[in-house]
Amino acid sequence: MVVELRSNKDDVLRGLGQPLRTLAHDYDMALPATYQSIVERLDAKVFQASGIGLAAVDKGELKIVVEPKNVKFWGEI
Repeated sequence: MVVELRSNKDDVLRGLGQPLRTLAHDYDMALPATYQSIVERLDAKVFQASGIGLAAVDKGELKIVVEPKNVKFWGEI
């Protein structure tokens, strides 16, 4: 599993692209974590559909919003 901390200045599309890239390179789970205020503006359905998890950091606590799924891409990339 890869846990990736995102800052509040990161682009949302890049925040999805990097975890997808790690899944394509032999990792089986990805969990980006960012500020609670950013998580509240995101649509959790996107993360559920892709298998990527989502975590919120608020006052030093990490809260899993969407559980990451075990994802495995097959074939050549």
